[in-house]
Amino acid sequence: MLARQSLGGELARVLIIDDDSTLRGAIALMLSTKGHTVTQATDANTGVIEMRKSPPDLIVSDMQMPGGGAPMLFKSMDDQPHLEKIPCILVSSMPAERLKDWVPESPTRRYLQKPIKWDLLGKLVDELLT
Repeated sequence: MLARQSLGGELARVLIIDDDSTLRGAIALMLSTKGHTVTQATDANTGVIEMRKSPPDLIVSDMQMPGGGAPMLFKSMDDQPHLEKIPCILVSSMPAERLKDWVPESPTRRYLQKPIKWDLLGKLVDELLT
């Protein structure tokens, strides 16, 4: 299964939104090593600004963080048709059932529990980009 490539040759543009710099950096390293172009944001507000500047092919976001977290992020995305269909992976220490109460399921959303299982993150990225 190959992830889609952009016109520039890199695999995909991925926006990582997480207030934990260590985890954000580890995810960025993993994805950039696979050939993806990575942009990072420290909170939901900054993530929305980055999305508006250059819509990514995929978002990996923490659920709870300053600036309203993922619920605020998705509200901003839903208000803009060109952003609402961007696939997302939500990362949280909350059980998936609770996450679904905060952010409804969608064919373009996946949930990943902390601590991150790196092989599963890789599979979810590939799945959402194909």
